[in-house]
Amino acid sequence: MCSIFGVYLREELDDKKASKISKSFVDSSDRGRDSWGIYAIRENGEVEVLKGIGTPDYDIVKDFLIRMKPKMIIGNNRAEPTTEYVPNKSPKDIQPFQYNDWIVSHNGVVANDKELIQKYGLILDTNIDSAVLPRIFSRIGSYEGVSRFLSEEFRGSHAMVFTNVRRGELCVSVDYKPAYIHNDFENNYLVITSLERYYPREIYSRVNTTYVEPYTMYCFSQDSFTKYNLLKTAEQMKVLMIASGGLDSTVATAKLLNEGHKVTLLHFNYHHKAEGPELAAVKKISEYYNLELITMDTSSMFKVIGGTNLLKGSKIPITKDRGGIVGAEYAYEWVPARNLVFISVAVALAEANGFDAVGTGINLEESGAYPDNEMEFNILLDRVLPLATEPRRRIKLLMPVGNLMKHEIVKLGYELKVPFEITWSCYEGRKKHCGRCGPCFMRKKAFVINGLKDPVMQ
Repeated sequence: MCSIFGVYLREELDDKKASKISKSFVDSSDRGRDSWGIYAIRENGEVEVLKGIGTPDYDIVKDFLIRMKPKMIIGNNRAEPTTEYVPNKSPKDIQPFQYNDWIVSHNGVVANDKELIQKYGLILDTNIDSAVLPRIFSRIGSYEGVSRFLSEEFRGSHAMVFTNVRRGELCVSVDYKPAYIHNDFENNYLVITSLERYYPREIYSRVNTTYVEPYTMYCFSQDSFTKYNLLKTAEQMKVLMIASGGLDSTVATAKLLNEGHKVTLLHFNYHHKAEGPELAAVKKISEYYNLELITMDTSSMFKVIGGTNLLKGSKIPITKDRGGIVGAEYAYEWVPARNLVFISVAVALAEANGFDAVGTGINLEESGAYPDNEMEFNILLDRVLPLATEPRRRIKLLMPVGNLMKHEIVKLGYELKVPFEITWSCYEGRKKHCGRCGPCFMRKKAFVINGLKDPVMQ
């Protein structure tokens, strides 16, 4: 494994820039300490190389860059895999690798390197699998072709920085391996690193840092960039929707269906007080929309976890009538890590059964009281999911009503003709909604704001 490194300079390199760039490159050696290499590429395509064993020396790297005054820099700090250990390394065994006009710094594994060598008729002077990449890129000849190769032929894992020195763009491509793009506006250059901390914003002012979205490739030039998607995303997705039988998840389901997606409902029983009416509601909803329903029993798990008054047998009563608003706006009824547990299980089920996405009823209203309803929770989890599933299986995490308040959810549900009368929102497990717990209060208020009568509160 390695730390990749790339720089695109929009202005001439000076001592200040060289110092910052050299520090970031040396800092990134904590991800690879066996060998290092750095390519300096001038605007005319001239290349000079510096490589070594162990970790790079700051002064040596800085002096090298000042002397070369490059337009682009491509570097690599390598952690040598056990399967590719070379006891007596020479420069030909050290990344980055160059072949003709192509230079590549690769982090990851080329799992099908032997097949690629045979297919493309390659002759290598090293056993390091990454060495096949610049040779294949040279055969392909274009960035668009490279993106197709990474999408269709490449097997393994990758985050890489590469260029064709005659064309002059600096490219970064990732699957689930990490990479960050840092635009240093103060010094007018762009830096690509494996981890965000290798270019800390608290040290470098006026830096904009972007996480490279999994399964994408970008190629940067002086004043523009081109994006390539390495995985095709279906316009109509197969969505596994986590459904409680309540207002939010039902409206979210209706919205997904209205957008043309194929939806399957997933309901969790976690030994909660409203288990009976919730299950009855979600069954009616699945019948109403003619959707497959999967039910999963996690009651034994939550019995062990405990820590909530929503479980059957809890001696702590459900919060009622705390001035209405107070009871609804504070997380008195908190279930430890419930959404995280549910989403994790749902993602595993989605991965195993060919779903494209998992949907939730996360919404803006409840984010005021429940951290796991915050949009950022959904966004960050979606970002980490490529690290939780097998390569080339990108499960998206959707929040169809994530940006809506409760009264907006009711309005949307009314427009989509949602059967509110068969939904269940109450924390209690009675025959009718209690009308006094937090969800009941919020639900009643949301209908009133829209000038509607809530059929379950009649």
